Amino acid sequence: MRPTLLWFGLAVLGFFGIAAGQQADKKSTEEERKVQEEEVAFLDRIFENSAWAVKAREIIADLNTDLSKAERVEVMRLNPTPLAEAARQGKNTLHGYQIVASAKVETPATRREITGFVGKALHWNRHTMGDCFNPRHGMRIVSGMRTIEFVLCLECHGVDVYVDRTRRAVFDLRSPKENPLERFLRDAENKASPQRGIDP
Repeated sequence: MRPTLLWFGLAVLGFFGIAAGQQADKKSTEEERKVQEEEVAFLDRIFENSAWAVKAREIIADLNTDLSKAERVEVMRLNPTPLAEAARQGKNTLHGYQIVASAKVETPATRREITGFVGKALHWNRHTMGDCFNPRHGMRIVSGMRTIEFVLCLECHGVDVYVDRTRRAVFDLRSPKENPLERFLRDAENKASPQRGIDP
């Protein structure tokens, strides 16, 4: 009987120990996020009046005008490993990254959601980006006479922007908490292959 009670007691203590540890981890994560937000705000204050920052904000305003007026939008999932120049031959690529899935956004409401997400996420301070740049998503829009392409890494919060095939700028992506690009691609895949579903 005693061993049973002993094991029960240990199990209870273990449960509360795990729960306490989870609470501590949650608190630690929240504290780390708060510190990170403060550091980003500090960097913004340092650089906000720099000539390059002013120019970056002008470019973002220009891009947002195009995003709001986009007549055609295409969303892509990318292989995040860049291809060597010789390996790109015969492959469907976006600025060196192989396109593994793509879909055109047909409905105006979804176009506004996706372009609005990218437009709001663009931020001028490239010094707050991460270091990885493993882009898994791309977007191509046509606005008037211009074709604009975005190569997005939501891991390091960075984006390369190309206007008419010429690299125009590199920006930070702020607070991309949800990813409507991926959601749209998954919905498009489900509609195209309802029996097969989504590949893992």
